Amino acid sequence: MPIEISNHSEYLLEKRAEKYSPITYLGTVHQGYCSVISKV
Repeated sequence: MPIEISNHSEYLLEKRAEKYSPITYLGTVHQGYCSVISKV
């Protein structure tokens, strides 16, 4: 069964924000993400 993207859009956006940027799709900073990215 295919995943309903509309039901998981927030999850996907949050995961993308965590993996690729300290800034979320809302333009706010998530605490802890910068420290994770800086180690990469």
